[in-house]
Formats: sequence, structure tokens, C-alpha cells
Amino acid sequence: MSSVKSSEVAKRFGEFAQLAQHEAVEVTSYNRPYVAILSAREYERLRRLDRQAYRVPDLPAEIFQAIESAEPSTNAKAFDDEVG
Repeated sequence: MSSVKSSEVAKRFGEFAQLAQHEAVEVTSYNRPYVAILSAREYERLRRLDRQAYRVPDLPAEIFQAIESAEPSTNAKAFDDEVG
């Protein structure tokens, strides 16, 4: 993902809109991530994924494997005392 200052986007929006057809463009403001520019096709793909729900028996194998192999983050240890 490319990263660019918001002032540059204001000057050269067309260039970054074209780049967004191939990859996401992160726009920063005061050196912090602010927004991202995505192609319309990628935006629609993400919207469809956001709304997918599966019954456990219908879960696609790649999602099942990702869940099965997931490891807790190092920050998760702070919550170990909450699990009996």
C-alpha cells in the first residue's frame, strides 16, 4: 500500500486515483493515517465480505483453517486471569 500526504493528494488526486485502481493508497494527515483511497471494485469486494455469515458446517476450509491456526497476541496474556 502506498502512503501519501493529504496535501499531495489535493494537488495530484487524479494520479492517486489511478494508482488506487491497482493498490490501496493510504492518505496521511499530520503524519498519521487518515483515510484510504480504494478502487470501486475493491470497495465492493470488501462490502460483500463484510456481510458474509456462515453456519459452522458451511464455513469455507480456508476460513476454518485460519481460525484453527490463530494464535493470541502477546497482549492477550493480560487477560489470562479472566479465564477459569
